[in-house]
Amino acid sequence: MTRAPLTFGLSLFFFVALAALGTAWADAVEFTLKNKVLASEGTRPHIALKVNERLDSLFVRLEREDGQKFDHRYQRVEAGGSTRIDIPLPRDGAARHFKAIFEIGVGGETMRHETEFDAEIVHPPQFTVRAEDVNVDGGFLTLAMSRVISRVEVEVFDASGRRLAQRSQSYGVLPAGAAAEVLWGPTEGEVFRVALKVHDADGFHFGLELFPWRYDIPHEEVVFASGSAEIAKAERPKIDASIATLRDVLRRMGTQANLKLYIAGATDTVGPAAANLKLSAARARAIGRYFRAKGIRIPIFTTGLGEQGLKVATADEVDEVQNRRADYIVAVEPPAFSPGAPPVQWQRIP
Repeated sequence: MTRAPLTFGLSLFFFVALAALGTAWADAVEFTLKNKVLASEGTRPHIALKVNERLDSLFVRLEREDGQKFDHRYQRVEAGGSTRIDIPLPRDGAARHFKAIFEIGVGGETMRHETEFDAEIVHPPQFTVRAEDVNVDGGFLTLAMSRVISRVEVEVFDASGRRLAQRSQSYGVLPAGAAAEVLWGPTEGEVFRVALKVHDADGFHFGLELFPWRYDIPHEEVVFASGSAEIAKAERPKIDASIATLRDVLRRMGTQANLKLYIAGATDTVGPAAANLKLSAARARAIGRYFRAKGIRIPIFTTGLGEQGLKVATADEVDEVQNRRADYIVAVEPPAFSPGAPPVQWQRIP
């Protein structure tokens, strides 16, 4: 759940009207600053000018924080015209601070005004939501975003699409990267999907969907020969029974989201830890390939936990049968294991 599917919606545009120019200016020229835009809009931050009266002259200087100046001069501008001045940002659209100087000549007089603003092309932010930071039973999660967070709207749904909870929370101005706790409370139904709309301080919002639901397929463990990852013929009916269970889950849930099968192998503590890690990964792959050969078409991912996936905590060199196992998990997002464990590397079965 560290990297969840993202969807982005357009926010209200962030407009700043230069109303402080005075009555004469307001009558002669209207200036509107659109200083931040979404990259998906395909436009750039700009100043829009609408001329209501004939102007003797018009001068606009944009001075960027690095000292570069960008001048725009207009002579004898007729009423009814309009123009747009793009704000000169670097290629990546990163935020920059600007000073703007406006000089307008009308009726034989020249008036001057200065203002300052930040401009930016807003790219999709990065979200951080760790699986261990989602507490479905308690009804809350913790997330961080690479932009300032001002408000989060959350909706929670079950597998049928029925909404279980809805809530909006304001945070004032939560700095980029800071953790925001999002609360919806315990629900009566089983949580399948959590939809978030995260608002930043500039009025943009970004959508994020999380799927904390998972189903651990109950099964009888495959017994492998010592040091081997080959599935004996006598053990295959055990996996066949799990495949039947999986097919039933897919019939019931497969239309709700893109389900995946995750298989994680584990060992006891007998033998070198490095060898056990390699062996558990090989056994998980063997089981995954068996699922695929039997016609399971959803994505299948496998990993080896070795001695890090102990079901029963033991000392080193302890032959514990409950630790020689594999987990079969149906989920949308990679499942979490014990808190604090090293990151799991999943390999996809072709």
